[in-house]
Amino acid sequence: MAQFTGNNYWLTLPPAAVGGPPKLPPPPEIPNVPFAAVRNVQLAGMLKIDKDFKLLGPWAPLWLGSKAVALLGTRHGRITMLAWYGDHFASSRVMADPQTVEGGAILDMAVSRNGNRLAIVAAAGDKLEIWLRDTQSAAPASVAATIDGHCDKAGLAWLGPNTLAVGAQLQPSAEGASTESPIITPQQQEQPVAPPEPTRSLYIVQLGQQQAPASLDLECVKHLDPIKLTWSPDGHYAVGPSDEPGKWTLVDRAKAGCEAINMPGIVPVGFIDWEDKSSRFLFTATLASSPDPGHIGVMEHIVASHKTRLLASPATAAAYVGGNKIAVLGSQRLNAQAMATKPEALYPAEIAWIDPGQSQLDIVPTGFTSTAAELLRAHLTYSSSKSMLATSFLTPHPKGAFAVLMWLSTAAHNGGVLGTGRMGSMLASWSPDGSKLAVLAGLPDHPTLAIVGAPQ
Repeated sequence: MAQFTGNNYWLTLPPAAVGGPPKLPPPPEIPNVPFAAVRNVQLAGMLKIDKDFKLLGPWAPLWLGSKAVALLGTRHGRITMLAWYGDHFASSRVMADPQTVEGGAILDMAVSRNGNRLAIVAAAGDKLEIWLRDTQSAAPASVAATIDGHCDKAGLAWLGPNTLAVGAQLQPSAEGASTESPIITPQQQEQPVAPPEPTRSLYIVQLGQQQAPASLDLECVKHLDPIKLTWSPDGHYAVGPSDEPGKWTLVDRAKAGCEAINMPGIVPVGFIDWEDKSSRFLFTATLASSPDPGHIGVMEHIVASHKTRLLASPATAAAYVGGNKIAVLGSQRLNAQAMATKPEALYPAEIAWIDPGQSQLDIVPTGFTSTAAELLRAHLTYSSSKSMLATSFLTPHPKGAFAVLMWLSTAAHNGGVLGTGRMGSMLASWSPDGSKLAVLAGLPDHPTLAIVGAPQ
């Protein structure tokens, strides 16, 4: 599956061991609905999203614990998080909207790792407020911290059970502007004075300690977008794109420093995932000399060694599946030339199970085919509790392409079908205990939220 050309990015592996496809049921008559669970798959809930709730983007559902699911969107033009819970997930309530934060402008939200708390950052006049809400009760949200300054852009992340990171872009205050009238020559009058630049800052908020947010004074923060930082699970590192195109920076909170991620000839495209121990991360990238979809690949960066390596190309969907093992969705028959000459051709969808440390590569067919474009739009999501992977992509059918949702065991490298849909694509996420999978199906025109039970 590796197609990048370049001296430093080959992952040296023996020939792949190719397993047999999972045992699939006979081709069924695909129902013309956003989502239909297959036989013997438990459907815990099915909800059609109201038309007055507009999704903010193609994002997977958020779990609030293992008994409630939330989606981000707008309702009546106001940013809103809606949650569904109870029997068959039929009950709903507003988890966050401007009324929750007493009229403030919500800039970002983040759910804690266990799903029990929601943090909200909102602009309120000349200050930035960080609100907290218990997702398991009806208790109202309360202010946990404030930051002085007018803010129009902020990002929020949980670094630990009681620690938050807030990246903010603060607008300069007009209070300090001089009221005196300086002498201006005609030549000076012709050149307008540029407005002062906004200030980018990074704050660490320790909850429950009654102390002001601490500014993380790093020079590199001035050149990073505060809403595009992705923090590691242990909260020690963050990765984000620099203002310079094609460059990424690693923020090291423990050392209070930053370093540019060195990737000669490689242009990073999108962040995928951190490994659980925060020692490495996955991302997509292209060759600087060939920035086209045919040359996009999944890469891994190791923090300690500062090394980056290619895992598979063309490919974009990947996930850590325990330890250093990685699963990548793609096809051995797919390469840059094939994509350029036969963009609508069908390729067997396959999962590559990669263990870079042991130089092992196993490839397991899914039993379905798809186009290159659809394989590069697919997603993988992993449950560490169940050691299961879920993936969805469009596959052809005599009566029209449909989306298939599959599960795969990371131990046995087998799997099966959970459901299908004929009215759009799907995005899925596992509950914290791995007992259920929340599926946002029918995207973009027929959004439907389905909750299915995990295979036993």
